[in-house]
Amino acid sequence: MTTSMDISTLFGNALDNAIEASKEIADPSRRLIRLALFAHEHFTVICIENYFVTTLRWKGNGDLASTKSSKGLHGYSVKSVRHIAHEHQGEVSIDVVSNWFTLNILLPQKNEKLTRWSE
Repeated sequence: MTTSMDISTLFGNALDNAIEASKEIADPSRRLIRLALFAHEHFTVICIENYFVTTLRWKGNGDLASTKSSKGLHGYSVKSVRHIAHEHQGEVSIDVVSNWFTLNILLPQKNEKLTRWSE
């Protein structure tokens, strides 16, 4: 069962990243974040997209490296999202095209219904 903490972590980390990226954009008309939550076939899909202007750095294992100067706990948000998705037999994909960042989270539905989110 997906807990409310799992859902908070998924949305919180993904939206925090999108907001941080938007802060770097000088032109307010390009500070775009799109969020979609829907069912598709046997999956619940969470899609968070945002425009960005910074250079993304990728680690050798395919994970994103933090762009923040103080590393501390930075860089764990996508890992946390991926970990939670995998705990629920789901998957995470990242696409980057022309400064448009897309994070897709697929979570399998149980009994062809959206999984109930509760503690």
